[in-house]
Amino acid sequence: MGAPYLNGIGKKKTRLADRFPKAPQRRDTFSKLAALFLIGLLALLTRDGSAAESATTFTIRSPKHDCINTLITLPVPTAFVTAAVRPNSRWFLRYAPGGIPNVIYCQFQTDHGRTTLSFLLPRIDKGEMLKLELNPLNRYRQGNWPADTSITAAQVGTDIEIKVDGKLFTQYTTHGGPNKPFFYPIMTPDNQNLTRRWPVEPNADPAESHDHPHHRGLWFTHSSVNSVDFWTEVETDKVKLGKTVNTGFSNLISGPVFGEFQATTDWITPEGKRIATDVRTVHIYPLADGSRLLDFAITIKPDGGPLLFGDNKDGVFGLRLPDSLSVNPSVKPARPGTGHYIN
Repeated sequence: MGAPYLNGIGKKKTRLADRFPKAPQRRDTFSKLAALFLIGLLALLTRDGSAAESATTFTIRSPKHDCINTLITLPVPTAFVTAAVRPNSRWFLRYAPGGIPNVIYCQFQTDHGRTTLSFLLPRIDKGEMLKLELNPLNRYRQGNWPADTSITAAQVGTDIEIKVDGKLFTQYTTHGGPNKPFFYPIMTPDNQNLTRRWPVEPNADPAESHDHPHHRGLWFTHSSVNSVDFWTEVETDKVKLGKTVNTGFSNLISGPVFGEFQATTDWITPEGKRIATDVRTVHIYPLADGSRLLDFAITIKPDGGPLLFGDNKDGVFGLRLPDSLSVNPSVKPARPGTGHYIN
């Protein structure tokens, strides 16, 4: 059955039991949680009347840590989804943190015959136990309803557009750079650009800094893979430039909890030889406070021989922020940075 999962920002999915190795009881706690959840759903299917007219409950506890904006993914019997979940139907969890009733949306997903239920738990404090009740949206018409957020992932030409409530959040761009796909733009909830616009939009703001033309939005690559530079864009006698080429998309998912897509990529040397392939899985989650979480997981596989990633400073993620967030006085942009980074 497996245990629930916890995702951190920029982290791969890790079992809760493995995330906290000093708390072995956590494995037992969440294995029991998964078992009780599974039994509850099976019982739900056998009750009198429609499954959609019933509800099931389960509990979740955090013995050792406060957890904020935690993604929980639980296994669900596929039979439950077949019997109870209708296309485009909305489901929610009702719970009472600190005695205050609250509700959050949840999302079903079936992949390779395995069905899961995912939701973002805004907060659970150390030692707190929450009882959650799973319901279809049409079961209740009262209480503190969450914002009816919708995340969509759609292919537009050769790119992927991610929208939150119909507004562009980011675009995974495969056509706008000479040697790599990248995310551009990345928009804040109040529609400010989180990435420098030059060089993707070279005439958008003449006052912007124009250094490092390979700094395009948010990207993943490396400056030395088998001595080939996949990072920069200007070839010299000493620098051999490779490229990462998008080869397709799959698993486009839209929903109230997250949007998702997978992209496949070839790593090509200057001689045209493919030395690696990768699979990139991207999830976008809108949080309760209006902010967004972008989760990026990548699996790189060698093709035809071993891969050596050099001990270079340029790799693996790059994010070029707007000049308003510049903290490097040597760059001296036309508009010095006035923004702040907050941990």
